[in-house]
Amino acid sequence: MRNRLFDRLSGDAERTRHLSDIDALCLSIKQHISQLIGTRQGSAMTVPQLGLPDLNSQHMSPFDAIQHIRREIERVIHQFEPRLHEASVKYLGDVNNPLNLTFNIEGNVMINGRTDCISFSTHLNNHDRHRVECS
Repeated sequence: MRNRLFDRLSGDAERTRHLSDIDALCLSIKQHISQLIGTRQGSAMTVPQLGLPDLNSQHMSPFDAIQHIRREIERVIHQFEPRLHEASVKYLGDVNNPLNLTFNIEGNVMINGRTDCISFSTHLNNHDRHRVECS
């Protein structure tokens, strides 16, 4: 399996050598999605579309805001994570925690000549923090 150039340069490829190919790929994609979600749109001068827009400056109803965030996560994954094919993002509401938004990201990856489905859970809170986990 080929790792991203950044993974190889940072030494992450060496640290994941003991993992199976699918686990190493899942970890690499998870880290990249976390970087994409943690990047504010406009902060990369050479790629202004990279990342998510500032979600605190949006003036929308809660439902519209959630759909906007879901579409933006999907857009940034389609545009900047080519290893994850047919990616879809679904909002997983939590009535007990309305200020914490959880999304499920699901897509297909090619590994060793076959297609596997992988999924991630993404948690965003009202303090501009996020967490991505392999599901």
